[in-house]
Amino acid sequence: MESNQKVWIVMHVLPSIYMGGTNDSTGQLASVAMMWYEDYQNSFLNILAKYPGRISFLLAGHTHMAEYRILSPEHVVDVTPGISPVFQNNPAYKIYTVDTSTFAPLDYQSIQCALATTPVVFAMNYTFIQAYPLPSCSTASLITLFPELAANSALQTFFRASYFSGSASQNLITNLN
Repeated sequence: MESNQKVWIVMHVLPSIYMGGTNDSTGQLASVAMMWYEDYQNSFLNILAKYPGRISFLLAGHTHMAEYRILSPEHVVDVTPGISPVFQNNPAYKIYTVDTSTFAPLDYQSIQCALATTPVVFAMNYTFIQAYPLPSCSTASLITLFPELAANSALQTFFRASYFSGSASQNLITNLN
């Protein structure tokens, strides 16, 4: 691989944890489990560390939610929402704008299908840059956003609503406090 080449890693199941719903009587998490075997996840993280500056974008699905996971200070996995509403999410997807020199994501449009409306159609929901006070949806911006979500209730409310692509269903993330 040439030293100036950039890489995207696109995967279905992301290396992280799965939060398995809530206990109905207490609202606490019912289970937490690794999505990958620990040895596989450690191996993957070691490979990422071996190529600093090479991976410009990590993208995953699997959870069906609009979220991201911080793997390290240099690597964040952006998770695109699912087209299937099997987890009480509205069907949704993202359209990315990418820097052609670095191949890093600059912005995305969140497109959703609000199942509770008539007619049911896919429509633009928001763009990352309009929704969050950051210059891009890059790894650095997503890492910066993390503590902002904890400190800013308006951003946190927006993120929670966006997590399920605008679905009004009672959702797991509200029970994490």
